[in-house]
Amino acid sequence: MWDKIYRVIRNKKGILPDTLLRNSEGKTLTPHESAKLLAYTFYPDDSVSTDMPFHIRTRERIEDKPVEGLRLSEDDPPFTMVELKAVLRELNPKKAPGQTA
Repeated sequence: MWDKIYRVIRNKKGILPDTLLRNSEGKTLTPHESAKLLAYTFYPDDSVSTDMPFHIRTRERIEDKPVEGLRLSEDDPPFTMVELKAVLRELNPKKAPGQTA
């Protein structure tokens, strides 16, 4: 999927690839329309009405609502900056962070 985008970026002559984005009706999109379509596809509007169970749990954690099965002890110390930096150094820069299987 990203091959054509990287080809455009690498291309020093500024020639676009031979394929262009089209909308659901088959109309060829302008670069501006293409950017809007890609943004909406990969970053849709955030709506509580379309939340899946995982999203609901995430919102509850963020809003400090109790989540069933997640009980932290009162004496759990907060993370230190050293601990956070150590974890960040271990992340693979070529992988997206997320929930593990």
